Amino acid sequence: MSNTKPANTHRTDRRAQVAAITAANVLLMTGASVAQDATTTPAKKTTTPAQPAKKDAAPAAPTATSSGNLNEVVVTAKPDGYQVERLQSRKYSEPLINLPATITVVPKKVIQDQAATSLREVLTNVPGITYNSGEGGGGLPGDNINVRGFNARNDIFVDGFRDTGTYSRDPFNLEQVEVSKGPASTYNGQGSTGGSVNLGTKAPSMTPRYEAEVGFGTEMYFRDTVDVNQPLQFIPNAAARVSAVYQYDEQARQDDVYASKWGVFPSLGFGIDTNTRATVNYLYFETQNMPSYGIPMAGTASYQGTEDYRNPVPYYDNFYGVEYRDYEDTVTHMPTLTIEHDFNDCFSVQNITRYSFTERESIISRPQQPNRLTNSTAVNSPGRNQIDTLVGNIFLANYKFETWKLRHEVIGTIEYTSQVQDARTSIGTSSTATSISDPNVNRAATGISGWAGWTRATLDTFAVSLSDTINFNEQWILNGGMRYDNSTSQYETNTLDLSQTSDTVSWRLGLTYKPLPYGAIYFGYGNSFNPSIVSGSAPSSLSAANANLQPEESDSFEFGTKWDLLNEKLSVSAALFRTIKNNTRVTDPVTGFQSLGGEQQVQGIELGVAGNITDNWAVFGGYAYMDSEVLQDPNPANSGNPLANTPEQSASLWTTYDLPCNFRVGTGVQFVDRRFATTSATSNYDDSYITQSLMIGYSPIKHVDIQLNVNNLWDEKYIASLNNTSSLPGNGRNLILTTRVRF
Repeated sequence: MSNTKPANTHRTDRRAQVAAITAANVLLMTGASVAQDATTTPAKKTTTPAQPAKKDAAPAAPTATSSGNLNEVVVTAKPDGYQVERLQSRKYSEPLINLPATITVVPKKVIQDQAATSLREVLTNVPGITYNSGEGGGGLPGDNINVRGFNARNDIFVDGFRDTGTYSRDPFNLEQVEVSKGPASTYNGQGSTGGSVNLGTKAPSMTPRYEAEVGFGTEMYFRDTVDVNQPLQFIPNAAARVSAVYQYDEQARQDDVYASKWGVFPSLGFGIDTNTRATVNYLYFETQNMPSYGIPMAGTASYQGTEDYRNPVPYYDNFYGVEYRDYEDTVTHMPTLTIEHDFNDCFSVQNITRYSFTERESIISRPQQPNRLTNSTAVNSPGRNQIDTLVGNIFLANYKFETWKLRHEVIGTIEYTSQVQDARTSIGTSSTATSISDPNVNRAATGISGWAGWTRATLDTFAVSLSDTINFNEQWILNGGMRYDNSTSQYETNTLDLSQTSDTVSWRLGLTYKPLPYGAIYFGYGNSFNPSIVSGSAPSSLSAANANLQPEESDSFEFGTKWDLLNEKLSVSAALFRTIKNNTRVTDPVTGFQSLGGEQQVQGIELGVAGNITDNWAVFGGYAYMDSEVLQDPNPANSGNPLANTPEQSASLWTTYDLPCNFRVGTGVQFVDRRFATTSATSNYDDSYITQSLMIGYSPIKHVDIQLNVNNLWDEKYIASLNNTSSLPGNGRNLILTTRVRF
């Protein structure tokens, strides 16, 4: 890995590619639409309302027989709707309304209507989720999230399989994004203290589908996607599907920051609509970015233009990096093989095998506390090279039976995964200081003299689980399960060789009462665990200070209700919750060693809504109130303080309306309360903010949609993520015009 990368070369090449690809796609899409509709006239109403289908509607992409069990489980979003009935994962046997937990599913329709191009943008629809900024040593950026106040960087899954890569994900190959709140170690193993995120990918089906999008906008934005599903004529019950994306854009606030990415997701399905099915897919995704860690905090005294010394400096447009030296490149490979078989209506099995590889190379500048006397800031520029690999297999068996008029659905799993992280950091990090108000992005790049040796962290896990869902009658449902995990971790450097083995049992229990077929009241409990090697945001965090510690443990309680209203077109939910991490890993301020002497708690209320108020009016949103608190800490001054990066209130609401003459309009708002960088009483913090977005859509002819999105309509200056030394400003106002052709 080179110490320098000529970022401007990337930018020049990308701008040329944008111009060429834009012209080619406009010609291609225009020709295709004209050819398709040469003999037709515009329809009176061609825009598909964002409304749910009837309850007995077939799924958009069924993957099982009509008489088998699996077809009930794989149903996801209703076609072109905001309302979702079931999760993609077969570990969840019941519809969403029957599950005793808060689960938010963002379907593809919402993602398209918002022109969302990253997982970060998709997750703004889910209250209670925040993004963390990378820390020192090269940091861990990408999708580094908190869910209900607890870190969940290692709790992101793809089709039910953990995705350990450090990169920023794109929704081009997704049908829906599923966010499950509360501990879920029974389902997923280690982690999941506050919740987890599962990305449901697109799958082949026997229904032909052809879709292409081209979008361009302000800040050199360009995005091109295709999604083609084609049944194979020469192989019965087989189909191929290919999704691909290319995007380049620059940040609306910081002109020197840009991102370039492209990916492809081919998949083949065999035995579709039969008792034996196999699907193989492969994700290749690559990014080349000019990253930013944002702007510095004001420091020990109030800086000119700031209200509080614990706020960031007021230069939201400034970039403190070195343009010709800084860079962030990632590449991800992820092949997956899924085999399913239905023996009969009662018994079925599934086996998933996956290999994933993600490499990230970066040198990123981080501004430090400013010097008021010289109006300058020192800039640390740590470099990091990290490779994450995972090999694993999950076997799942599903058995339905009836005893004494009680309907059971038993699910058992056997899982093995091996995770490896190889990483090295740069020797030296300091760069020449630069002006706070007018930074020089072409200053001399100093400080990095080479690379330190590699470190290796491994985590091998063997797990078995068993769960049972018992339907006593049409009103009462009992859900329970247990999981045993044996985890062996090892951390190796040039001077250390540490290992740890843990055996943990996690369990959950939930009771659901349905006073009406379209309503449910529930109580749920679950626990989770977190080994030392995956503590916090770093999977390589095993050290001499914590090698002998047992896993952290958490308990969560939730009482809630869910209803499908307005002829079951609108899903609403409300829940009271409490999560307690009762043996938090904390560092002794005197000895520097860690212990399980901490205790943290998050409790509150969460509301959700998804679906249609009328046939033409769709909504999707939620609200979360989180009362977070450090209950116990070796440093008494931290007790009673809120948890890091945990806003007390957060909310989002997105709504669209179908107008006459093929027009659609939509708007959305997002609110995030004040967030503290650490649990210290003197922690830096970022203020609350609210942003609004706008959408206007029009269908000029059949099969063609034109959509304009205006993000951050009022050009609000706000902080998207933070740590104790710097804050990353959110994107400024930007416009995106997208043309979509679909057959």
